[in-house]
Amino acid sequence: GYDAEEMWEDTKLGLRTFTSYDRIAVITDATWMRRAVAAFGWMIPGEVRVFHVSALDAARTWITG
Repeated sequence: GYDAEEMWEDTKLGLRTFTSYDRIAVITDATWMRRAVAAFGWMIPGEVRVFHVSALDAARTWITG
């Protein structure tokens, strides 16, 4: 599971490293997550792309390119 303490630790890490990435690949088949990234991706510094789980290799290629 995922508890409140783990969520807080992830949040702190995210805040410390928020501007450290040039590219962020979100890998999901969840429609709500894809829509959230489309709606709020402009708030994230760097380039953000969403990939389906079946496109994991393409995501890896893009993120390292």
